[in-house]
Amino acid sequence: MATFNARDSDGQTVPLEKPLTPGRAAEGASRPVVLSDEDKAVIDAIVSGLADGSAVVQDAGPSWTPAFGVSGAAFDSSDASGSPADVTDAPTAGQSIVLDSLIVSTGAALTVELLEETSGNTILKLYMAANQTLSIPFKKLKLPTADKKLQVQTSGAGNVAVTAEYHSEA
Repeated sequence: MATFNARDSDGQTVPLEKPLTPGRAAEGASRPVVLSDEDKAVIDAIVSGLADGSAVVQDAGPSWTPAFGVSGAAFDSSDASGSPADVTDAPTAGQSIVLDSLIVSTGAALTVELLEETSGNTILKLYMAANQTLSIPFKKLKLPTADKKLQVQTSGAGNVAVTAEYHSEA
């Protein structure tokens, strides 16, 4: 260990250890540490819990389950200009769809509207060029009405694909 000389209160020169540089030290440069009885008990409990499986080593994740498309499949059509078509399953009963991300592709120049089921409220309107793909991440785009699916409708015939990643939330 590196030292430097300093004078004590009696004026005597004594060697003192230099402070460690912030950060993690290599094994050869590390110093011994004495744990309190309480700290040792906590570490022993963690080790025991890991050994028998009773320790939780990660949280259970979000309290919602992510979903994808309709029954796990993206929407794909050569003509979505008729009646609105579903791009999500129904949310959990009493909850609303929350979009996490959306990918929309068109083979022709189209206006693509994402609508709330039944009400027909426009959630998002995209003016897309032919052979264009948009990937849209959302922080939190929540449909205003519970128990409604997200639907798509286009301004005319032409290939369109919509991939929605979403979850349900009260």
